[in-house]
Amino acid sequence: MSDPNHSFYAKVLSVEVPYSFNTLTSPYNTLPYALGIGGGQEYDILYDLLTIPPGNYSIITLLAALTSAIYAKFTQIGLLPANTPSLDFTYNPTTGYATFDFGTIPSTIGMQLRFFWSDVDLLAPFFGFSYLSDMTIIGFDMTGSRIRNNNVSNNNVNCSPVTAIMLRSDTLTQTYEQQECLVEGFFTPSTILLRVPVNFPFNTWILYDNDTFKVKLKNQTIESFDLYFTTLSYDAITFDNVDWRACIEIKEIRDFRYDESQRRIQQKEFGIRTALEDMTLQRGELQDDLSRRVKKLRTSVNGK
Repeated sequence: MSDPNHSFYAKVLSVEVPYSFNTLTSPYNTLPYALGIGGGQEYDILYDLLTIPPGNYSIITLLAALTSAIYAKFTQIGLLPANTPSLDFTYNPTTGYATFDFGTIPSTIGMQLRFFWSDVDLLAPFFGFSYLSDMTIIGFDMTGSRIRNNNVSNNNVNCSPVTAIMLRSDTLTQTYEQQECLVEGFFTPSTILLRVPVNFPFNTWILYDNDTFKVKLKNQTIESFDLYFTTLSYDAITFDNVDWRACIEIKEIRDFRYDESQRRIQQKEFGIRTALEDMTLQRGELQDDLSRRVKKLRTSVNGK
């Protein structure tokens, strides 16, 4: 930097990004669950994770993927076909809600299935829940009585939660005045250089031009820097190894606050000089008045 009273400002002028990234990614694609199997009022409970393959989903394909993951667990624990219930996970396009239930149930066992939404703050909205939601419980006993607790989503499903991607840099360090609360839920120093809206179809190119937004940097020198994109987390998007482009402008600008402080210092100095000049003038006037009084007093004494 040529002057310590200057600052660097970074402005991303344009980006060209392939829309080739998944909206559901690892490690946010797992759902904690509990499966209880037994007869009467006693259940052997298994706690585990359901894993949904990363990808881009509609609610129909997402519910199908969750169903397949549960059936795979049934097979893994050795549940006999005669004891295996069908799953009835549906979506109502009129309400926008998803419903979880069993379909055909056996009379040979009882079962409870629980989903823990509070542990999956990024995955829960896909199914219409939030991390503040209670667990979903569905079940049945050997008499055919069913259990349904919080089995209908309390929000509209949202399988496209990524409305924007963030261009970040860890080496172009922003000043503390610039904060963000996208990931943590509370304000932290920002690493976002640009927010890029995602309003293009999947498997096309995201094109965005920026004319106004810029960030002030703390860097005193810049020799190289990193750039990467994220969605709703700090994890970098890989774009399936497809190249992307960004045009960034970095300028060295005189700090406005320095100019303002200099102006105030100059005003203060001018005020001090003016006060000193006034005091000097007043002192001269006092000296002249004192000299006239002394002269007058001497003349009066000599005249006597």
